Amino acid sequence: GDTAAAVRRLGEWVAGLRWEDVPAHVRERLLLAVYDTLGVIAVGARLPENVALVRAWDPPPGPSAVIGAGRHTVPELAAWHTAACSLELDEGNKYARGHPAAHGFPAVVAMAQARPPVDGPTVCAALLSAYEVASRFGRATTLRPGGHPHGCWGIEMEESVPLAELRPARQVLARALLPLCHRDRP
Repeated sequence: GDTAAAVRRLGEWVAGLRWEDVPAHVRERLLLAVYDTLGVIAVGARLPENVALVRAWDPPPGPSAVIGAGRHTVPELAAWHTAACSLELDEGNKYARGHPAAHGFPAVVAMAQARPPVDGPTVCAALLSAYEVASRFGRATTLRPGGHPHGCWGIEMEESVPLAELRPARQVLARALLPLCHRDRP
């Protein structure tokens, strides 16, 4: 129906996005969100509870940095732990009703490190894709009373977007996003 068509159009946009086609004002805004989000994550990673989590967790070695923790692990775990450190002080987006950068950027950064060499424009296009998909997802959903967008949406969905962008495959993106349209998530 309408949802499937909208997700398909969004997937096509993500798969076809080229950084050089992005307007300058959008590039500047995205880079501001990147600096803000990564800075907040780096500070959050140094909090005693997050240091203790990495120490107790002892993740397996891998190519992706756990930002601020001085450790590397597999991309999925690096993205999860990095996102968990965002402190809610990252930029919020009232139109997205959440924190789209905090959900998507850790996955993009982790995947980019796992699949070198990935050039800067490709990473920036993936960051923009993740932000846009998270923003649209947040706008299209309604949280239950008492719910909060951190931990309720984003991580699972966002990890699919950078994967598809960093290894161009529209079918991978469509398979990852379509099931999310049919879930009743809190």
